[in-house]
Amino acid sequence: MFEGFVIPISSAEVLTLATIIFGALARAFLIPWLTESKKKQQAERLLILADDILDDLALAFPDSKLMSLIDAAVEALIKATGIKREVAERVVNATIKRKEVGRQ
Repeated sequence: MFEGFVIPISSAEVLTLATIIFGALARAFLIPWLTESKKKQQAERLLILADDILDDLALAFPDSKLMSLIDAAVEALIKATGIKREVAERVVNATIKRKEVGRQ
């Protein structure tokens, strides 16, 4: 039925079509993956920073109560990064829990 039926396509048209397909795939898969990777790197940096802040505060004030150290760590993290208080508190609490698990 379609024997001998040929669609004339130039190499420029094939290249254009391949570029459109590649762009659609990049938008669908590559860009979200890169965004997630960047967020993960930022979260890891925040945890490292919070870990350093808590260590420094614990060394500077060994007799201080834990809550005042946590408040100081949250304030230092907010000052250093400009993140919201809620995020800073979660990062500091996660760091404390991670340190407690490491001691057991």
